[in-house]
Amino acid sequence: ILATLNLSSNKFKEGGAKHLANALRNNEVMSPSL
Repeated sequence: ILATLNLSSNKFKEGGAKHLANALRNNEVMSPSL
């Protein structure tokens, strides 16, 4: 999941804040540590 967050960080910098937020919401159940 770290790799996924790393790729999401690049998209976030490009203005993909919504995409990152949705990804985190979808991963909340699988990654409660977040």
